Amino acid sequence: MAVLIAGFVLVLAGIAMLVLPGPGLLVIFLGCVVLATEFVWAHHVLRRGLAVVPARWRSGIERTIAPAKAPDPDIAQPGG
Repeated sequence: MAVLIAGFVLVLAGIAMLVLPGPGLLVIFLGCVVLATEFVWAHHVLRRGLAVVPARWRSGIERTIAPAKAPDPDIAQPGG
């Protein structure tokens, strides 16, 4: 629950920083990194966002992003 709250706070703060002084895009990126540690959908958003990053920066950024966690088979999945 803490990861969810921290990630969304960072993303919302980053969105606010797009119009206010501050490093908005960097904070949004950090929020997505925090969310991607627990949520597969956030990992996909992060990967899709990397497509717009210039190629010379992409290799360094991709090394810092951990692979998405596989769902735990012991936990019942919705709809299944």
